[in-house]
Amino acid sequence: MLKKIKELSAYGKIKKEASIMDSRIDFYLSNEGDIKGCYVEVKGVTLVDDKQVALFPDDAPTERGSKHIETLIELKEAGYQCVIFLIQHPLVCSFTPNSGQDLKFANLVTKAIKAGVKVLCYNCNIALDKPIRIGKVVSFKDE
Repeated sequence: MLKKIKELSAYGKIKKEASIMDSRIDFYLSNEGDIKGCYVEVKGVTLVDDKQVALFPDDAPTERGSKHIETLIELKEAGYQCVIFLIQHPLVCSFTPNSGQDLKFANLVTKAIKAGVKVLCYNCNIALDKPIRIGKVVSFKDE
């Protein structure tokens, strides 16, 4: 998976569901001998509007998602690399936080970016008879 995401391809080791502080972040990436690696939180995006813009969260505020973003901000301030990686529908052209559904989450994403957390947005290739595959980069639009 890492080789398909250019921004993460330098990392060789992957730890799933990494416990840190009072959170469990989806992945911790590192290399042999790293003191501080990269935490990656993946958000699966399913809501797409009529302009092919993906929105997260889709149907309700996400307390857990907000907690993860707060943790990434703290980790970034402690010197770790941190990424929010948003997996999206195959036909989207951009992503934006859904402030109409969860203003707190949208504001935290803005705060995270200002703190240096990177937001990577990729669409996915989905087929019933194949595993989900990472597709192309899509643009991020902060509201």
